[in-house]
Amino acid sequence: MHPAAIGVWLGQTHTNRVVHNSIYDLYYTGISVGWTWGYGESQAHHNFIANNHIWQIGQAVLSDMGGIYTLGVSPGTVEYHNLVHDIESVDYGGWGIYTDEGSSEILISNNIVTNTKTGGFHQHYGKENIVRNNIFVNSSEGQIIRTRAEDHLSFTFEHNIVYWQKGYLLGANWSGNHYALDSNLYWNPNGKPVDFATRTFEEWKASGQDKNSLISDPLFVDSVRGNFTVKPESPALKLGFKQIEFTGFGSTLPEDYLSVARAYPASVARAPQPIQDDFESYSVGDKISGGSSSEENDKATVRVTNETALSGKQSLKFIDAPGQKASYNPHIFFQPQFDEGTVVGKFALKWKTGAVFYHEWRGEGGNPYSVGPSIHVDGEGSLTANGKKLMQIPNNTWLKFEISFALGELTTGKYDLKITLPGNKIESFKELNCSPLCRNLRWFGFVSDTNADSIFYLDDIELKPK
Repeated sequence: MHPAAIGVWLGQTHTNRVVHNSIYDLYYTGISVGWTWGYGESQAHHNFIANNHIWQIGQAVLSDMGGIYTLGVSPGTVEYHNLVHDIESVDYGGWGIYTDEGSSEILISNNIVTNTKTGGFHQHYGKENIVRNNIFVNSSEGQIIRTRAEDHLSFTFEHNIVYWQKGYLLGANWSGNHYALDSNLYWNPNGKPVDFATRTFEEWKASGQDKNSLISDPLFVDSVRGNFTVKPESPALKLGFKQIEFTGFGSTLPEDYLSVARAYPASVARAPQPIQDDFESYSVGDKISGGSSSEENDKATVRVTNETALSGKQSLKFIDAPGQKASYNPHIFFQPQFDEGTVVGKFALKWKTGAVFYHEWRGEGGNPYSVGPSIHVDGEGSLTANGKKLMQIPNNTWLKFEISFALGELTTGKYDLKITLPGNKIESFKELNCSPLCRNLRWFGFVSDTNADSIFYLDDIELKPK
């Protein structure tokens, strides 16, 4: 009836107990606590969220959700011994435990979080949360996510087990040093070196983080069948991790847990969305259907035209004009959902003097974004890539662009750009720099970034695996 509905919601209310619930088969959040954005006064405090079983949430329908979601300052609130799994967003924000804007002074302990899309734990921003003695297993993308750097302690992350087979350990923004990680056990059974937000383990320790942590197999009893109890010889126990009882979750009897959970298959991730559009199938004046367009009024628009084309008879015309609230309007973007392998993007651009154009690839949502390939043309025709000037492009002339970028475990923070000019003259630029934290592709966009009268055209947009 209402896809954004939440299983259990607590707004401006305190001293509640949400315990022993089975919450599943929803398109948005399982349990949501708090209704104050940021650090303003909140009545959501001393709430106790425990022994719940939350699964099959999101199901690739909506974004920006969590198994357990909190908002605002919440002293005394505890999230204890919950089982959260199979959280699948359509785009960003398929998190297991999600401390959103201003979530502060919350204890998150003895939870088991498995099979999420964008992270087992995510803190947008907040203050002095404690994440202790939890198990986070197999997020498809980042495992532990921190979005905003602030001048106070974001959270303490200690005595946790983090286990993953794909994706990366730390996602989004780990700038500054206002977080405290220690005595954790990290393990990726694929045997590749663990990357700590572009740093080696030794470099990470030298910064003051995880000085007593280990990279070692936690020795789960039977992870294949969902039993994440650790064996007596587990190195996690030597780090101070306390065994988490794998019973007592939800409203079913403990002995029924595994059979009930297995009756519901894991969510299926949204398939990658290749792009190929020459704009010949539209009527003149149409918006395109494959991507999302942003227009503030009928003066600054992105519409199909027959005025010019590289191939065929039609192209996509960007008209900008004064008076836009946001300089980046109008723009269009696609949501390709690529996670692995090398991806090649192509398009043709006909730039006209005065237009400000940029094309960008972005990874999972965040603040700031993890920006991959990014090219920019200013009003005088100067082409730059991630701040580096490459060349001057001609006015009112079709040029073909091709970008090649590796995702997932192949990511290096580098990409290649090839430009084909009239007469088939080719300019190639190898290993241009971008953010090494951009490991997947969630946003593929084209922007007119000015508040002045200007025009440019696009044609033959294509994005697909190499």
